[in-house]
Parts: sequence; C-alpha cells; structure tokens
Amino acid sequence: MVARPLVNELRASIEEWAIEQRPDDGFTVAARRLTAFLSGILSWPMLVVQLIVNPLLSLVSIATLGIGIVPFIGLLWITNILTVGFSKLWIVSPISRPLIILPGSVIASLHSVYVPLLPYGGDWESRAEDMALPNVWPYSWHVQQLPNLRQETLKRWNTLKLQFASNEISAKELFDATYLDWQFLRRISPRIAEEVESDFEDMTSSTDQL
Repeated sequence: MVARPLVNELRASIEEWAIEQRPDDGFTVAARRLTAFLSGILSWPMLVVQLIVNPLLSLVSIATLGIGIVPFIGLLWITNILTVGFSKLWIVSPISRPLIILPGSVIASLHSVYVPLLPYGGDWESRAEDMALPNVWPYSWHVQQLPNLRQETLKRWNTLKLQFASNEISAKELFDATYLDWQFLRRISPRIAEEVESDFEDMTSSTDQL
C-alpha cells in the first residue's frame, strides 16, 4: 500500500528539484502557469471519476492478474512519452517553445489527472516520480532522468566506499565527497539516502577523523 502523505511530500520535493534545473525564461513560466491552470480545471471533475474508476480498475487488475488494465497502462505510456518528448524538445530547442507550449501543456495536464486513476502496487518513491513528472511540465525531462541520476550517484558512492576501505581517503574526505550526493538523494530518494547514511555511519563509527 502506497502511503499517500509520503507520496505527496516526496512528489513536492521532486517537483521543487526539477524546477531548479532550469530553464526559467518567460515562455517556461507561461507554460508552467498554463499547465497548472488546465490541470486545475480538469482535477475537480476527475476527483469524482477517480473515486469510482480507481477501485474498479483495482478489482479488474486483481481478477485478471493485471491483464485487464494493460490498455489503460498503454495509454499512460503514450501520454508519458509525449509529455517527456515535448519537455526534452522544450529544453534543447528554445526556438520551438512558442509552437509546443499549447500542445505540451494540454498533454501534460491530461497526463497529470490520468495517473491517479490507475491502481499502483509499486514503491511509493516511484509513485511520487510518476505523479511529479506531468505536474512540472516543461521540466518533465529532468524527472524522467532521475533513475539514471540515482544510478550514477550510487556508482560514485560505491567507488568512494572502496577507496575508504583501502585507506585511500579519510573519513572526512569521504564525507566531503559524499555530502552533495547525499543531499540530492534526500530530496529525490529518501530511502536510498538513509541507506547511504547508514553505510557511512557503519564505516566511520570506529574512526574519529570527522
């Protein structure tokens, strides 16, 4: 069961991080406001729909071992691809922004109200990312890259652990090299951040170098 308060708190943190990644020109500000406006209009009637559709889809999923909701998941994939695709185009090609501001905002708004309709059995961190992705359009591309960024961060951490274990770096150097990555993980993946913090404490508990 996904804990809704945890999901909403992490979703807000992910959205804040994504918006910080830029761009922040006038067209981007306008796109954010337009997406929020459209999502707000759609969200009220969808609240009623969600109360009916979400339990029904959950029953269909259980009764058919997930096969029954495949078409709905397929539609989610399509909206996800379009949302992320327009976002990447927005970021890498500023000249395209006047042309895609309307279709991108509309698709992201539809995506944002469609996600909560589907039953979810995964971890709450993934759920938070799924909900944040359309909400922050045109920054959605940054959210899409979070799994890769997490993997890169963990690779750096594992390399540093090996260096510390072989006495190539001190506990203070390990802390200094890890701090920014740990702060990043706290914002977008608290579970992994706790694991890194626990590993660090276990590794340095016998030293007084900090």
